[in-house]
Parts: sequence; structure tokens; C-alpha cells
Amino acid sequence: MCLAVFSFCPQRDAALVVYETRDQSIHLPHGRPAAAGFGIDTASYACHWRDNPQLLDRVWTFRIGHDRDLLAEPIIGGLDAGGGTWMAVNQRTGVYARILIAPMASGELGESASDELRARRASLGYVTRSGLCLDAVSYPSAAAAAKGLQTDLPAALDRDRKLMLPLFLLLADASDAYVVRLHEDGRVEVTPITDCGTHVLTVRGLDTPAAALSQILLDRLAEQPRPDTDPASWDGWLSAFAIDGRISDDDYRDPSWRAHRSTALQPPYLNTLGQTRHQRAPWPSQADAGEVEWTKSTTCVVIGQDGLRTFLYEERHVTPGQPWPQTISAAAFPASSADYTLVTELAAR
Repeated sequence: MCLAVFSFCPQRDAALVVYETRDQSIHLPHGRPAAAGFGIDTASYACHWRDNPQLLDRVWTFRIGHDRDLLAEPIIGGLDAGGGTWMAVNQRTGVYARILIAPMASGELGESASDELRARRASLGYVTRSGLCLDAVSYPSAAAAAKGLQTDLPAALDRDRKLMLPLFLLLADASDAYVVRLHEDGRVEVTPITDCGTHVLTVRGLDTPAAALSQILLDRLAEQPRPDTDPASWDGWLSAFAIDGRISDDDYRDPSWRAHRSTALQPPYLNTLGQTRHQRAPWPSQADAGEVEWTKSTTCVVIGQDGLRTFLYEERHVTPGQPWPQTISAAAFPASSADYTLVTELAAR
């Protein structure tokens, strides 16, 4: 379960601070390994689409892929295996977007958990959501993007006779913040964030009791100072998200352990249905790698009135054929800002 934790206070110098986690199939490449698969040698988080516009041929977009002048914008983000992304930020304007899957009308999460299901949905006209963050941050402001998504996205899907699975999108800059929801029937709902507080967006919604972990994290964060542009200022929040001291190796081996119950970071677990759902992933010889997920990366972003101010990231990779970690300590999860890489080559403002 991916999540985004954010605090939006437009009167502050650090108007928007966002921490996000990405849970994904354990052998699916992302970042630098994904780029290498496209023949690109680059850092995991970079201006991938400005520097390699051919990547946009791999994902469905309704805006940036149809106006190549927009590619001049310094849009930085992670790179997924399909050529798109789950999060992006325009360094110049400070528009930030982070996409999460959302429930369908049945309550089932709108995800394609297998190659067979992905192929079947593609045959029905479903397109990937991984171009949407790029479209969103290509608008001049978060307010303009929110308005555009409400009108332009449904119109483009209708024009192209395409469908898109439900989603949540955290959309914000230094002036405005929104949670955008695309429903299964194509409706786009926009919820403004008006209070200067801390929020948790998960695949179940914003600050929802349906995701028990949300309140657990909010309670921990209430004891920590709000981060600012100094990377070290994130240490309080990162201690609230850390797995060290909260789950031991013995806890992880216990048959009753389940992911997403007590920590933001998830060691390898089974993304299956039934009784095995969210159990610890066993030895590779005893599990289908396509059913194993874990937290592959996290980022910390600060937006100010002059655009992107701070960008930190950390990640971990397990290549096909390589066994996944069987203990918490072997998973190498971050504990403080010292475990993160600071992106220093930010666009001139």
C-alpha cells in the first residue's frame, strides 16, 4: 500500500512538505534499472522525459505528450518500468503530483495485479495511469491543474475511447493543495485542502478510518516538528516512519504478522487474496515473485513560493533471480536523513 503524508501551510517558507512511499512488485525495475532497460544511463530521479522524450511514446497522456513545448519544463520524478511515473514535481513552478490507486465501486482496489489481468483490461481499452502525474505538473499551477483534470481528463479519455482505473492524486503547490479522485464511472472529484495540518493519503482515501495506519502515523507525527528545507529537519518525521524498533525479526517471522498495520515501510509481503494477504513473503522457492511486494522507495519533498526547494530519495532493488530479504535488518530501510540522497542539481529559479 503506497501512501503520501503531507503538510500544507501556504504562509510558511516551506509551504508544502510531502513524504511518500511506493510499494511495488519486488522484481519490477524502477529508477536507474528501469532507465537502463530503455538504454538510458541516468539517476533514478531526474528530468527523464525532458531528456528522453521518447519515453512519452510508452504512456498515455492527454497534455504533455501532445505539446512537446511543455517538455522544456524541469519536471523531475521517479521512472517506472513502463516509462511513466508515480510522482513528479515541476522544479520551476513547484506543482507536485503523487498518484495512488483507489477503490472501485465494488470496494476492490483498482489495480491490475497480474499480467493476465493487465492484458485483459488493455483489451477493453484501459490505459496506464503512469502518465497522469506528468500531465498534472505541466500546468502552470496546482489550481490550473485541478481545473484541467476535471475537464480535460474525461474529455481526452472520451476522445480516445479509453478507460482508466480509479485513482487518487495528491496535487499541490505553494499556494493550493487538492486531493483529486477519478471514479470508476469517469467522474473527477476535487477536494481542496484548506487547513494547515498534517494529512495521510492512502489507497483508501484521505485521513480515513478505513486505513488504520493513517491515525497511527498521525499520532506519531504529532510529537515531531514539521520539516523544512534543511534535510536534517526531516529526522523527526522519518523517525515516525521508521521500521527499526517497531518490528523485530521475530515479529516479522510470526505467522500473525501483516503488512500495513504499524509502519509506513513494508518488508517483503504477499499481495494476494484470502488468508495469506499481507503475510510475510516466504523463501523465493515457496512463493510466486509476482505476488511479492515491498516498499521500494521513499521521497521527501519541500515546495516553497519559488518552486522546488528540497528533494530527498532512497530506494532498494532486488533483481529477478535474486532472493528477497528474509529479515528486517537485511531490508536496509532508512532511519534518518543520512540514509537519503539529496538531489542537488535543481533547475535554476
